[in-house]
Amino acid sequence: MDAIEKSLKQIISKDAEPTNSRQDLPQRTLRLRKKSLSLSSNNEDSHESEVACRRSKERRIDFVIEKVKLWRRLFNGYIDAKSGKLIRYSLEESARKVGLSKKSLDDYLLQIRFAKRFGFDFETHKHDNIGVLRQFVKREKEIAKLSAKSDQAPSAEKKTMITSASTTSLI
Repeated sequence: MDAIEKSLKQIISKDAEPTNSRQDLPQRTLRLRKKSLSLSSNNEDSHESEVACRRSKERRIDFVIEKVKLWRRLFNGYIDAKSGKLIRYSLEESARKVGLSKKSLDDYLLQIRFAKRFGFDFETHKHDNIGVLRQFVKREKEIAKLSAKSDQAPSAEKKTMITSASTTSLI
């Protein structure tokens, strides 16, 4: 990083000279672009390694389940131990109290419901990232979609057969 900062300082100091005419401006910007391109080409290897890395901030399945449970418990209401009153929050308020956005919590809840419907083993994968759950749901949805198409194809053929048979019997 020090070499990059030094190079940037050199570029800035060379280009910081005031120009008197507008004709010098395109040459200055062209020179600046060339130098910045040469700097970025030196760092392509480090950038490619960053792109190849997996997401480091992805949440774990057990963490997500606990947050979604808390979010829904706050929304559905709970009885306060001190006052004995039922306390309920809106979805947005409960999301703020949980510390995640409502949009993320909605998405997590949907993914969890689909995973439960498709038979995901939560106990085995509780320490995995939420991406494992997403991939499972995506794969199962594709399988369900393909099986639905294959189920519809024979029934469509049956309908045409029934229709053609009924028209021939009328003739």
